[in-house]
Amino acid sequence: MAINVEDQNGRRRIRLDDVVDIAQAAELKQILMEAIGSFAPVSIQVSGASAIDVTAVQLLWAALSHASTTGKEFAIVGPWDEEIERSLSCTGISPIMHSMLAQSGEEESNALAARR
Repeated sequence: MAINVEDQNGRRRIRLDDVVDIAQAAELKQILMEAIGSFAPVSIQVSGASAIDVTAVQLLWAALSHASTTGKEFAIVGPWDEEIERSLSCTGISPIMHSMLAQSGEEESNALAARR
């Protein structure tokens, strides 16, 4: 499965694995909506994804934007796979996504704290 959800230590963790594309878009949207509506801090782990298409990127961007306007603790934690980085660069949204992505050396809790 490309999308895994777990609640642990009062946090909701969503892990994207393998290929996340339009085939999983409806599932990802539902999971993100539920996560933002929950009271737990939310983190999206993208380091296990080998490919993320533009549909999934748009959903992540929308979720992060909504979370930031509502004060929700929400972080996208990387790093991106090199193939994903190349795809993002081709679309011109790489700088935008990098501004959303917690650096690979950051601890998840620090990433969440920085986005409060």
